[in-house]
Amino acid sequence: MLLAENLMLLVLPDKGSPLLRGASLDIALAGAVVADLALSGHVRLGEEGETTVKEGKITVNAEASPLTDPLLARGMEFVAKSFWKSPASVLQTAQSEWRKAVRERLVRAEILSDVRRGVLGVSTHRWTVIDPRPRTELLDRLDQVLFNGAPADPEAATMAGMIYACGITVPVMQRGRHVEATPLRTAAKAYWQQSWPAQATYSALQAT
Repeated sequence: MLLAENLMLLVLPDKGSPLLRGASLDIALAGAVVADLALSGHVRLGEEGETTVKEGKITVNAEASPLTDPLLARGMEFVAKSFWKSPASVLQTAQSEWRKAVRERLVRAEILSDVRRGVLGVSTHRWTVIDPRPRTELLDRLDQVLFNGAPADPEAATMAGMIYACGITVPVMQRGRHVEATPLRTAAKAYWQQSWPAQATYSALQAT
């Protein structure tokens, strides 16, 4: 599963309201797509001394292998339109099609359900996790990384950084139990500091 799909599952608790909504959710999901692209080497930041892109600005890797996943391909197009921009400013332009695309993928995979209700003639949606296994497996991995100090694979490390960037570390990791918030956030922050897409997501969210 993509990081964006996993992040969507984490922001949908079994009870209560989603942990992220609206523009904040769009930015977070776009950040997760960029993070997947960074892990695969399809996007990167410009480095000191380069002439084709300024240091710290986002760019695509033209020599990377073609993408077959439609969501990642959309992410590449999204970045390709934003040469010479900071990654945070790119993420600030994310629109609602990001959450729509990710939800549709999870519905097709029979992991998420879309329950529609009519209230006073207005159609509303209730997104519910119907296959909890992917989310449970991810949370178990994050438990080992953030609570037990186990080595993190690149995806788990990036996800730990992303939930910190979104300000949802504690509610995501509580899982109905008491947790010590400060050491948990500190552990997640260490991974956030290692991930430029997570840092860009944080900056973009702070600017909304």
